[in-house]
Amino acid sequence: MVHPRLPIEDEFIKLNISGSNSNPRYINVSANVLVDQLPTFQELFSEYRDIFAYTYKEILGVDPARCQHRIPLREESRPVLSKPYRLNPYMADLVRKELDKLLECDFIYPGEETEWASPVLIVPKKETGKIRNAPATFQRYMMNSFLPLNDHLKLYLDDLCAHGPQRTHVVSLRATFNACRKARISLNPDKCFLGASYDPLLGLLVSHAGTSINPRKIECILQIPIPETVRDLRKFLGCKGYYRRFIFRYAVISAPLTALLQDLVDFFWSDHC
Repeated sequence: MVHPRLPIEDEFIKLNISGSNSNPRYINVSANVLVDQLPTFQELFSEYRDIFAYTYKEILGVDPARCQHRIPLREESRPVLSKPYRLNPYMADLVRKELDKLLECDFIYPGEETEWASPVLIVPKKETGKIRNAPATFQRYMMNSFLPLNDHLKLYLDDLCAHGPQRTHVVSLRATFNACRKARISLNPDKCFLGASYDPLLGLLVSHAGTSINPRKIECILQIPIPETVRDLRKFLGCKGYYRRFIFRYAVISAPLTALLQDLVDFFWSDHC
């Protein structure tokens, strides 16, 4: 169900939680928050300002005693020592800057002689290379850290959504911030939007009216070209199938499309499609 009258996003104001104009620390707060509630929000954010990381240096870092990602090796495994790839000057400069930033923040440190070495591989952000099973380790740590808050907190990997009535929202935020502090989880203030009435989350729009389709995602689906191959059709069905619970008689409507996935059927985009 789509709610066309609901705005896709709130308007947000910058709230300084540092108490100093010379070194301001801003948090995004919805403009819908009542003026008499702003001091309460500001007091809460100032109390927990240590969980907001404005730079890499301010990231708390997870306590290794609580969570570590391990890569078990087989007994027959042999060390792999690969030579670095040659990089053009632009890429080499990017790698150098990133390494300097990580060294400065103590995220990495120079190693001595090692039998293992892998070259730096630069890829677009959406295709970022990951350590195998690392997301599962991260998700498990997040779930364990926020398990007592299931009633008013939803999470997916690094996305947190604290929800509830406006009269108890400060209580929910305090509990969430306290869990972050205990687990040494830092929040990026640029990506924190507090006191929002509407929240685009995982392709959906969450509000006081319930969960609905994000209109912006509908616009993206409408711009997808007509599939010309079975592979293109599978991608298209995957996009719109995510919203099948919002579409009445979805299976009947998509029947002409799913019929084209059969092995002995010629791919032809008819008017029924």
